[in-house]
Amino acid sequence: MLLHAFEKIESAEIFYRRARYFAPQNFDWAYYLGLVQSLIGENEAAAANLREALRIDPGYVPARLKMAEVLLILGRPDESRGVSEGILKDDPQVAPAYYWLGRVEAANGRVAQARQWYLKACQVWPTYGTAHYALALTLEKSGETAEAERHLAVYQKYQANSDPQPEDPKLEAVRALDNSALAHLMKSVDLEKAGQAQQAIAEDEEAVRQDPKLVQAYANLISLYARADEPEEAEQAYRSAVAINPNLSQPHYDYGVFLVSVGRFTDAEAAFRKAIAASPHYAEAHSNLGALLERRGKTEQAVKEYQAAIDDKANFRQAHFQLGRLFLMQRKTPEAIAHLRQTLAPEDSSTPRFRYALGIAYAEANDFANATQNLQQAATEADASGQEQLAAQIRGALNQVERRAGTK
Repeated sequence: MLLHAFEKIESAEIFYRRARYFAPQNFDWAYYLGLVQSLIGENEAAAANLREALRIDPGYVPARLKMAEVLLILGRPDESRGVSEGILKDDPQVAPAYYWLGRVEAANGRVAQARQWYLKACQVWPTYGTAHYALALTLEKSGETAEAERHLAVYQKYQANSDPQPEDPKLEAVRALDNSALAHLMKSVDLEKAGQAQQAIAEDEEAVRQDPKLVQAYANLISLYARADEPEEAEQAYRSAVAINPNLSQPHYDYGVFLVSVGRFTDAEAAFRKAIAASPHYAEAHSNLGALLERRGKTEQAVKEYQAAIDDKANFRQAHFQLGRLFLMQRKTPEAIAHLRQTLAPEDSSTPRFRYALGIAYAEANDFANATQNLQQAATEADASGQEQLAAQIRGALNQVERRAGTK
């Protein structure tokens, strides 16, 4: 519903489908799913779910109107007519039902009949801009230019802004989320992704002001305050989060990352262990814990944590890199190469650094052809991404490898 409120329709559709799966007799999920599917053009699926919604609650007028619309789009005008006539039988003041009857007649090429239905819609709801426009078009086709211009003027005055909107408590429940604590939380996430950290902080702070128990907002604030160099606020956000629920992994993880940034490595290790205790398959927490253990010289334990991270997330590049580099230091060159090869995709600003390490591993294995190829490519990639210092380091290593290769 929150995704729906923020017009992230395709994502909302995924979650509504899941909700339908778990509660197939719930009207809301069938109705919402039909609505969002109609918005993304999945009209056959929309019709099926709206039909299910109406099976559960046959009298819900907004769902009936949407069904009439979707059936018409699907090229099933007779079915659409039946739905609209059923609505008017129950309540002859539902202006949109007359409009859809007009659309049905227009689709069947019966212009005179369409005009009568559009006219009735305008009489029931005089500011129905969309109906006035449709009526103007039919009048124009009949040569009634003056009358067409009169209805066109009404449309130009009101547009679709004053079209009748039957009371829809279900859809209002979605729209209400746009001003909730969750809405501020969602805005914060988008702002953080856009690199607007201070604005993201403001949204999360408003979220917890509205809902002091919204633990996710406190969790977000831990990392946001840390990056904004506000350590006391980060500490407070962590304490607030764990006071609400000490068994959530993200606050412990984000707090651990913050502690690493301020050099509190022992406390950070404890935080990552708490994150793993709460979520045993938290790959990033395993990886960061591995780095701290490696820093303390506990290499075998570090290897286990890096491997746990990879077991949890097979394409975790940083864990593959850390494990590959550690194996390289231990002279386990084949294992190092195997892991470092996993770091090359997708290509981004980190790829030159990863490929550099792979080139060194090949050199340690005396595979100078692959070493040279990877180091040359790494230098080119570093140049392309503006990493001049890294490119210079890579070329220095490349010169050494070429000299070694020449002595073999």
